Amino acid sequence: MSSNQSSQNRYQTVINGANIAVLLLDEKGVLLEANKKAEELTGYPAKDLIGMNVERLDSGASLSEHSASTRNQSRQGQNFVCDATLRRKNGTLIPVEIRGSSTVYDAKEACLLIVTDITERRKTEQAFRASRDWAEHIFRLVPSAIFTVDTNGNITSFNKQAEEITGYRAEEVMGKNCTVFAMSPCSTKCGLFQCELVEPIIGKICTIRRKDGALLTAAKNLDLLRDEKGNIVGGVESFEDITRRKRAEEALKASEERYRTLAEAAHDMIFIINRDGYIEYVNYFVSEHIGLNQDEAVGLSVEDFFPPETARQLGESLGDVMKHGKPFYGESALPLARGELWIGTRLTPIRNEAGEISAVLGISRDITERKRSEKIIEHMAYYDSLTDLPNRMFFTEQLNSAIMLAQRNQEMMAVIFLDLDNFKTVNDTLGHCVGDQLLQDVSGRLKECLRESDFIARFGGDEFVLLLTQIDCAKDASQVAQKIFEAMRPPFDLDGHEFHITTSIGISLYPNHGQDARFLLKNADAALYYAKEQGRNNHQFYSSTLAVKAS
Repeated sequence: MSSNQSSQNRYQTVINGANIAVLLLDEKGVLLEANKKAEELTGYPAKDLIGMNVERLDSGASLSEHSASTRNQSRQGQNFVCDATLRRKNGTLIPVEIRGSSTVYDAKEACLLIVTDITERRKTEQAFRASRDWAEHIFRLVPSAIFTVDTNGNITSFNKQAEEITGYRAEEVMGKNCTVFAMSPCSTKCGLFQCELVEPIIGKICTIRRKDGALLTAAKNLDLLRDEKGNIVGGVESFEDITRRKRAEEALKASEERYRTLAEAAHDMIFIINRDGYIEYVNYFVSEHIGLNQDEAVGLSVEDFFPPETARQLGESLGDVMKHGKPFYGESALPLARGELWIGTRLTPIRNEAGEISAVLGISRDITERKRSEKIIEHMAYYDSLTDLPNRMFFTEQLNSAIMLAQRNQEMMAVIFLDLDNFKTVNDTLGHCVGDQLLQDVSGRLKECLRESDFIARFGGDEFVLLLTQIDCAKDASQVAQKIFEAMRPPFDLDGHEFHITTSIGISLYPNHGQDARFLLKNADAALYYAKEQGRNNHQFYSSTLAVKAS
């Protein structure tokens, strides 16, 4: 067997025996060897990895650049450590830590990369979604500093990771007691070798003093080493720096306190309801509106805390959010002792570490003023600003609806079109302000002539339109016209002057004179002009002869 083959076999044996992903690259970044763990990490079988350029696994900074930098630093006696993002075969991205060193393979310069999945460590550093169980799990999986001691607690081996964490080189601590790190408690102090350790010590929190004097918080694992006869010959300890995690926990705690402060200071109503429908949190603004203090609110059901109708609507919305996992926004009126409060509520699911919905966050904002503004705008869109009667658009909508109902019930109805005789004279002689007052007074008298089921609108100028529903015959419409004439008979008091005015009226009947809004209005208008031709102050029904005359 040649020396090259022997070298390759040796590499394959070492690589395949490693319990961590190992990649061997040539100078161009082409993979020469990959072990089983590398297959699991990348999702590619070894046969696909061999010959692949490492850049295919890269997402971000080039792994081939890392390997080139590794070789340069290795020549200076340095190893290369960096974080990168690895793209698996299925396209998913995972964060990894890369440790590299330059080596020789098949008589050529090569790069050896040890790739570690650091997804869990990243989650730990972020801390917002990590739990204690996850943290303990991560402690066992992330690369750890490992050293062994004899029965006196003196160090017998010390790995590279331990060197990096403590700042000591292995030769500086070999043979010295583990108290050199100021670890508390340490092996000798806890009586490790004076008692039988039933189970390994996992995740013991301790403090490590680095060579430079800096203090680190570490999680320590500890177990006994025994010989073939079962006698204790020493112990193995591993630890990992969790200082960043501790800082993250402190930052999380501070963040939670900040968010709580913000929630309490907010002028929005903020509450959290669990999946069983019980309140877990309400801010001051909620309790102020509802009338219960925050301590009294926690633990109450939605039905016990909110007014009945609000509780019913909120309960339905909560059920939808819990079931479908999608945010919800709705607007509703909240009846309070001091009056009605309109709120816009956004419900957002809160998920636990398992991704299950455990609660719902609700944020309600006072939109009462906006609702009032919308109501005013809507009123302006559908009502005449001078008389506060419905306008042409509103009347047309009502007429279309009434036609459909009358058609379904086979009923008769009438459209009455009227205007004021000689209204222009009022405007010209007394001014537009007096004319406006007259229109307002006329509107009041017209409304008194109608039944509750009837509808009146101002079409513009001095034109008014009435809709009479559920009439039995044309005579019913004539009677309303006569009531209008009688209502107009008394003089109007306009700016201290009495003023008499009459009206002309045109009437079209459904279904006789039209079966849609356009024709009914058109024919009522034609009848109105015929009434004016007949001397004003009278009413006329539409007839086919009017259509002939108009043509």
